[in-house]
Amino acid sequence: MDPLLPTLSIVDTSVPQDRQQCFLKASKDAKTLASRNRCFERNTSQDKKTACEEAKKRCQHITCAPSEVQYLGQLILNFGKYNGQSFKWLVENDVGYIKYVLDLHIKERRHQGRKEGPGEYIKDLLLQYVQLFPQVSCHLEVNVDSAIYGQGRFRSFTFLEMWQWYSLHKTLQADPQAGSAQEKKMAQEAFCSVRQWLTMKEEDISVKTLKRFRQFSTKRNP
Repeated sequence: MDPLLPTLSIVDTSVPQDRQQCFLKASKDAKTLASRNRCFERNTSQDKKTACEEAKKRCQHITCAPSEVQYLGQLILNFGKYNGQSFKWLVENDVGYIKYVLDLHIKERRHQGRKEGPGEYIKDLLLQYVQLFPQVSCHLEVNVDSAIYGQGRFRSFTFLEMWQWYSLHKTLQADPQAGSAQEKKMAQEAFCSVRQWLTMKEEDISVKTLKRFRQFSTKRNP
């Protein structure tokens, strides 16, 4: 195993690798570090080129020619409660924090006329790194279509796939001659599974992923 690559904490390892997702919850080590770390001041003295060069140097004990995913993982956070930790460490220990930081960063990037602050590049690089791991990037709101439903026989289905099967059920009901028996059965089961979350109040759903799925679905079925 490559020591420069993160060890991901996967929710369900029984599904195909491209349909896996990481836990959002912070690890015990992350919680301990956050409670002790008081260095929240942002270090903006280093530029992007220097930061990347130093990250590559940290890989030299393993390889003299690190790949993108290897050296990006050695970049150091210069802000927040995990100030001073590497990208690799963050992916291993608190995907929920990654989601919070990058969802906000992407939203702010979309504001026209917004001035880029010093050291802002580190969040751009974190996004670049995270996109290399679908198990992590599926949690970002920009990738919500690819988020994993994670329930029952549909545990490896994406949000978008679940919505498509839910919608197909309505189409098949309108035209009894359309679709195979297998498609009808799958669509019926998907409809029932999705419908249970749509009929519940958001505050009554305890699982974050399913709250997010309900939000995703209600935007398409107001």
